[in-house]
This record gives sequence, C-alpha cells and structure tokens, in this order.
Amino acid sequence: MEEQFEAASGFIRRNLRVGYRIEKAGPREEIPEIPEPVFREALLNAVTHRDYFADALRIYVHMHPQRMEIDSPGGLPYGLSMAELGTRTAPRNRLLADLFYRTGYVERLGSGIYRMRAAMAAAHLPTPRFSSTEYAFRVEIFSSFEAAGLMPEEARICQWLSTQGKASIIQLMNFFNLPKTSMHRRLSKLVEDGWIVSHGSGRGTYYIVGDGSSSEGGTKAER
Repeated sequence: MEEQFEAASGFIRRNLRVGYRIEKAGPREEIPEIPEPVFREALLNAVTHRDYFADALRIYVHMHPQRMEIDSPGGLPYGLSMAELGTRTAPRNRLLADLFYRTGYVERLGSGIYRMRAAMAAAHLPTPRFSSTEYAFRVEIFSSFEAAGLMPEEARICQWLSTQGKASIIQLMNFFNLPKTSMHRRLSKLVEDGWIVSHGSGRGTYYIVGDGSSSEGGTKAER
C-alpha cells in the first residue's frame, strides 16, 4: 500500500509544472504549481477512505492543465455530510487510517482537509473543491483562481486579496482603479458565489478570500 501511494505521488509530482524563485544570492527554489502536501493529502484521503467493497473500481488521478482531479470509489462515510467535511473525522477504514497514522503519513487523524485548505491559502491558491455522490468522491485542485472557473477580472481580485489577507472596498478600488459602483458589483457577485467573504459593516467592512462555496452552503458548481 505504501509503495502504491508513493508511486502515485511520484506520478503527480512528475506531471506538475514547476516555477522557480531566487531570493538575493540564495539557491534556486522550486515552486510546484500545486503544493506537494496538498496532493499527497488528497491522495492519502482517497486511499484511506475509499470503499474497498467496490473492488472492481479504482482510484483515478486525472491531470489537466492547471488542475488535477482524484476520484475514489464510495461517497462520504455514513454519518458525515459535506458541510461537516474537514471539521470532524469519520473514517470508513479505521484500521487503514490508524496504519497510516502510525507510519507517519498522517499528522493527526481528521485534520487532512483543514491542512489542505491551509496549504492552498498559504500558496495564494483557491481552496480545493470537494464533491460527492452515493458512489464516488472527488477532489479538484487548481493552480489558479481562473482555472477554478472565475473570469479573469474576478480571478485577479481573488488573487490580490489572497496576498493581502484582507482589504476594504476603498483599498480594492484604489488598486484596481475601478469606481465604487463597478467594484461593489464585482464584490457582491464574488460574495454570492462564496469566493470571498465580507466581515463587519459600514465603513468597517472588509473582505477576505472564501472557499468557493455558495452562500447556501453547497459546493460551488463549475461554470
């Protein structure tokens, strides 16, 4: 099982684009388009939580330009909803989960989704998208906000906001050189679709990047 996991991780690593960063006179640092901890965690979740009674089905890794998908047999484990994903653990295969934990592949049981989201946020990338049916679970990981389905101008707003942490509408208007009406319209659409979240009220209102979920709490549909 460990050999298969490492082989699949190597396949993903070899097929990702890599950028480079050099600071001052330091060594060149490779920057993969998708952080390695994210795709390893997604793959680990697929192996740990798949439905092994569906032995005719397999875990599939699909590599596309600027995004990847991992599909595994079986939907969410019984008793776990999409709204609870990442907030508590309900392993379908507890013995397998304990094995990966004891061998050091898992830092803390039930924290994988949280770590994936945190790592993507730290890399200023959109949060992974999760979807589930009765028979399958899918995670999609994107290397840009535009690849996640946003229009270019929307993607630029989210990308800039992800690097700032938070910003007011005045700060956004100044940076993008847009009038208040135009910026408010774009922000309202992004809030409605869950890509950004507003906090506060009146002049104290500020915006942060969200997780791409709709205001109704469902997973945002790809456009």
